[in-house]
Amino acid sequence: MGHALILTERIYWPAAQMNAATGNWSLFDVDYDTVGEDPIAAQLSGSNQKVAYVEFNDAQTTMVRRHHRLPSDWYPAGPIDLRLLWCTPATSGNVVWSVQTAFRAEGGVGTLDPAFNAAATVTTAAPGTAHRLVMSELLALSKTGAVAPCLLFLGITRTPAAAGDTITNNARLVGVECSYQRIVTMGP
Repeated sequence: MGHALILTERIYWPAAQMNAATGNWSLFDVDYDTVGEDPIAAQLSGSNQKVAYVEFNDAQTTMVRRHHRLPSDWYPAGPIDLRLLWCTPATSGNVVWSVQTAFRAEGGVGTLDPAFNAAATVTTAAPGTAHRLVMSELLALSKTGAVAPCLLFLGITRTPAAAGDTITNNARLVGVECSYQRIVTMGP
């Protein structure tokens, strides 16, 4: 008789990468609709460290996207959680982040263009000190349409027009942690 063990998998994705020779680039897919208003990759240079990020301006709603394969041992009854790590030059106000999910099963019907599920939102305050790391947590994201194995599509949006988004400055996405559960069977 085998035993099932449920493990939590945590994956961290930096939002951007820097290269002194070629510049910075996003490690997420960026919606390029209007030049100068879309999220851009940049870097914060300190005395000791340089950190690449994707910058969301405060003028319009902008989105970055990423996809990730949920494996065959993914445990669909468990939650999919996201933690956004970000900073801002602002010292007060709030940022409204939205996250949408979509799924496409391997060998399933449909193209690699599934519609997003309803967005989950979180409002998080600036920390009071410029460029201090902040975490916005979105728990139990929608799993409508998910089966194992499948591709998980994520859309991460800043919504400066939302009533709760009161930072009149850029929000800088540093990275994203995604967690979900896997079920492992042990023993005969």
